[in-house]
Amino acid sequence: MRKNKNNEWDKLNAIEKHEAGYLWDKTSSYKSSFEPDVDKAFARFQKATSEQASPAKVRSLSRYTFLRVAAAILFIVGAFGLWQHFNAKPPTEVFATTATPEEILLDDGTFVTLNKNSSLHYPAAFKGGKRVVELEGEGFFTVAKNPQKPFIIKTAKTQVRVLGTVFNVRAYRQEDFVEVAVKEGKVAFGTRNSANHLTLTADERGTYAINANKLIEEKSGLNEWGWKDRQLNFKAARMSEIKTILERFFGVKINLEGTFEGCTLTASFGKVKTIDDVLNGIAAGINVSIRKDSPNKRYTIIGHCQ
Repeated sequence: MRKNKNNEWDKLNAIEKHEAGYLWDKTSSYKSSFEPDVDKAFARFQKATSEQASPAKVRSLSRYTFLRVAAAILFIVGAFGLWQHFNAKPPTEVFATTATPEEILLDDGTFVTLNKNSSLHYPAAFKGGKRVVELEGEGFFTVAKNPQKPFIIKTAKTQVRVLGTVFNVRAYRQEDFVEVAVKEGKVAFGTRNSANHLTLTADERGTYAINANKLIEEKSGLNEWGWKDRQLNFKAARMSEIKTILERFFGVKINLEGTFEGCTLTASFGKVKTIDDVLNGIAAGINVSIRKDSPNKRYTIIGHCQ
């Protein structure tokens, strides 16, 4: 309270006057010219309120940053596309035969003669470090030499690996064996799920007995690729083997009636025209007789040979 010259001061009683005077004396030393710093106070207010409730920051990408992100995405997509291009399997061609053998020349210069009712799956162009084809049926291969690029023939159960040679592969699904016979060079023949294999050279034959899961190596019977030139040449051939070869060669059905465990045949028929020529030659060579049911293309070989 500030002293003034009006009568209000005089109206106060003695105690009130005493107390008012005491307060006046205590506060008389404070500056009466105090001026508040408004700008500084407002700044403190802004700081306090921003710390209490700070809204989430939203940052917008600059055009330069956006282009960098887009370029990175395009690079990743492009790299993935290139990876797919170089690692994808090349397009596969299928060459199949029906009633007659046919010939095919592969991209690398390999020449294949496919027996009837056979098929070969192969790429239009061989890429990478291997030349891989898949065979069902029978084929005679003259493989172009390329030491840096092995040639691999896969069947349902086996595979043949060569660098360049001449050989025959027989792998019909309805038969319980796969056979590889080498005419020239050297091949590795084994199953697809095992490292075990046979190394076969000229005039050797390898057979995989599917039911027994066994690889067998023996001398060639000379007739393994005779079908290619319509020739039949048997060397110590078993009757069961002759039966199968004639059925495939002429498209007929042959039954064996009798005992033939000890029968083998060595004979060369050259280029043959009919099955009757061959059966008559077999009957003359060993003690058997032939019964023919021509309308149904069925023949029976009758005899006992132990």
